[in-house]
Parts: sequence; structure tokens; C-alpha cells
Amino acid sequence: MSDDKDLRAAVAAALQASDAETAWYFDRVKLRVVSVKYGAVSDPLLRARDVEDDEIRFIAVPAVTAGEIHLWMEAFVDDPSNEGNAVVGASLDSKTGANARFEERLAKRAPEALTAWHRYRQARMFEAADAWIAGALTQPTPGDGIGFVTDDLDDH
Repeated sequence: MSDDKDLRAAVAAALQASDAETAWYFDRVKLRVVSVKYGAVSDPLLRARDVEDDEIRFIAVPAVTAGEIHLWMEAFVDDPSNEGNAVVGASLDSKTGANARFEERLAKRAPEALTAWHRYRQARMFEAADAWIAGALTQPTPGDGIGFVTDDLDDH
């Protein structure tokens, strides 16, 4: 990653990735995100097994859950900027599939509110990415004398 904004965006993308066949990992040595899908790594110089087995250098990035997104939706509905917009509040329910229905209802009834929701959700995703990165960087690092091999890291 070339800078913090790129890293933040990459982690945010991994947090919201919906492809169940792809695993996302934060590389704490190179400060980047790599993916593994069907044994192939987004960085062709890495082997999937090395990424998946090295839990010190590569930390799995968990997907944000539907429950977390629903909580963001509730906060969005309660946001003072939506006060007076009955469509927004009426669009959210708590039944199975509520998140998709919320977006479908906003798209049909209040497209400007859907755009606002997407901006709100992206801001929450960036906050989640920032918090996740901070947590990942406070764990023991490869140079902390815990047996991490660094002989060829510059080649990757």
C-alpha cells in the first residue's frame, strides 16, 4: 500500500467483501491486504499455505456481519439529519433479510436517502477499518523475538 488511505480502503473493502470463497489477510510486514482464493494469492510471490499458516505476519480480516450493518442502519435511521424523513424510519425492520429490504425500500421510495445511507455506511466502514488496523498493529509483531523468519521478506 502506498499510504494510510490506501491501506484503510483495502481493509474496508476486505471487511465488506461478500465472496465466501475468498479469505482476506492483513500483512503486518508490508502493511497491505492480500487475498487467497482457491489456493491462489493476490500476490503471486506468496504461497497460500504460507499466508494461511503464518498467523503472526498475516492476520485474517473478518467480514463485517449483517448484525453490525443492521446496527449501523438503526443509527442512520436515528441520525438527526434524517429527522422528518418518515420513509427512512419506515424502511427498516428487524426480520430476516431486513438489510436488503431497507436498501430496496429506500431505492424505491427515497433515492436521496439511499445515497445518504451509502455515504453513512462507508464512513462507518472506514471507522471499522481504522479500529481493526489499530488492533492488528498492537498485537505482537514479527520482530518481537517470537520466531518469525524474515530472510526473504524483501523479495515479496
